Amino acid sequence: MDLHRSPPTAKQAAHTCCCPPPLPHYPQAALPFKTKPKVEGKRKRKSLEQKRAVVLEPEERKKVSLIAQLNAIRNQKAAARREQRQRQKAAHAKKVAAEEEWRSAYNK
Repeated sequence: MDLHRSPPTAKQAAHTCCCPPPLPHYPQAALPFKTKPKVEGKRKRKSLEQKRAVVLEPEERKKVSLIAQLNAIRNQKAAARREQRQRQKAAHAKKVAAEEEWRSAYNK
């Protein structure tokens, strides 16, 4: 402990014991491999948590099915919007091409 610093309070001591200080990226390169934060890549096989069956309560099951239905509706609407936008782009491109053709004929 420094002579110029006051002793840590109970709140500070509790915070430092359970939460390691976040490290910026540049000093992480200098750390030994054992202490570097690990980033796991994509798994080829499912982990135990992913394989484990989860039995939902009836209310949860209703909520999940409602969310799935709403997502399906949203995806259908988005697909319709994308299709409509494609048709609009094609019509606009056709109009622009016709106008460009007219301009090239007019400017000769």
